[in-house]
Amino acid sequence: APSAPTPASAAGPARALDLTLDVKVDALKIRDFRLTDLVFPLRIQGDVFDLPDARAALDGAPVSATVRTEKGAGGGPAPFRFEAKGENLALGPLVDAFAPTLRGQIGGALTLRAYGNGRGLSREALEQNLSGHLEIAVRGAHLEKTAKLHNALAQLGALLESPEIAVSTIDDLDGSAKIGAGRLTTDNFHAKGSALEASLRGEVFSDQRLAMEAAIKMKRSAMGKSSLLAPIVQAASAEQGDWIRIPGGAKVTGTLDAPEIAVDKSKFARDTLINTGVNFLKQMLQKPDPAASTNAPPSAAPPARQENPVQNLLDLFKKK
Repeated sequence: APSAPTPASAAGPARALDLTLDVKVDALKIRDFRLTDLVFPLRIQGDVFDLPDARAALDGAPVSATVRTEKGAGGGPAPFRFEAKGENLALGPLVDAFAPTLRGQIGGALTLRAYGNGRGLSREALEQNLSGHLEIAVRGAHLEKTAKLHNALAQLGALLESPEIAVSTIDDLDGSAKIGAGRLTTDNFHAKGSALEASLRGEVFSDQRLAMEAAIKMKRSAMGKSSLLAPIVQAASAEQGDWIRIPGGAKVTGTLDAPEIAVDKSKFARDTLINTGVNFLKQMLQKPDPAASTNAPPSAAPPARQENPVQNLLDLFKKK
């Protein structure tokens, strides 16, 4: 009679998977991206896999990644460590792929580095357990071409009576952020354009919502053409250079693809009044030079018209 099959349990424990892959691909197209010179070394030992040095050229720009997992305790989600880098990546195709509403509106080059650790690869696990650090720099993005930011700059220029602000470019971004709890948190992010510069702090959530505050600087020439901002320029010292901080600040809300910028009018007015008052007191306390006053030749020119900062502040609240 034929013998009965041996139960799997009687055949001894199953051998753990031990696999090494060394994948090399000359060219590969994924959606709108072209990968060339792809090297993908993968080592799997049981429940642990190791990706020590994956690298490729993404549309000609170098990218690399490393991932190392460990065995999860008690059969739970596997912990992992990661690092990813990219240098001078074409930003346009990335935006087109992941933010279709902005397709064709943003260009420039992106350099980034991200590293950290987590536990589990599901969306829920990543939001709860992923932590790390992100460094980013963008050059030549021209974010002012996006409809929302274009409108926000136009409104800001009208509010501050500065045409240069209304048509300012927003070219460069750089900064760093902490990754954790389903959000990016930063107190060190900067945006700069032809007439406007902002330092941002706050949070970007995993659903792209923004909750940030911005300290704004403007170019001295752009402020000098505004009757509202002229007193601030007059009060600013030469040491501040070409960029002068605007009193108050702004709140940035909305989403990454539709940001909303709101200037705090009351804080702007309060801080401007304080700065103007301090500058006025400094001028009053400066003692005139008697020799200069007695030896100065008479001037036939009429006195220059003085700006009224208080009236300018009142005008600010009349603007809609």
